Amino acid sequence: MARYDDLPTNMIAYAAVISCLLLIAIIQATQALCFNMVNTAQEQKLQSSEYTTSKAVISEQLASINGYKKVSVPPEAGPDGKPTGEAPKTLLQIPVDRAIDLILKENNSKPATSVAPGA
Repeated sequence: MARYDDLPTNMIAYAAVISCLLLIAIIQATQALCFNMVNTAQEQKLQSSEYTTSKAVISEQLASINGYKKVSVPPEAGPDGKPTGEAPKTLLQIPVDRAIDLILKENNSKPATSVAPGA
């Protein structure tokens, strides 16, 4: 028989279980919110990021292959691997597009040679 000054253990257990479930739900919601905030921040960084160093290198390389300039070529080594004593040659570097056009014109102007089958 229960006395009037006994603790209501059923209500305490019920409140503890409900509190635990509520705490788990709050932790899950906070975790989801934090993950969403981190993902949003990363997406904004990716959208606003620029590769300034690589862009500078690429633009420098494009300027190098798309322009005219003089290039000094060292002489070839002799058969013994020592320099031959010749002066370095100075050549003119032309843009890649111009070089492609010249090669295509040169190949189109040559007469077609046919190779006999089985030769």
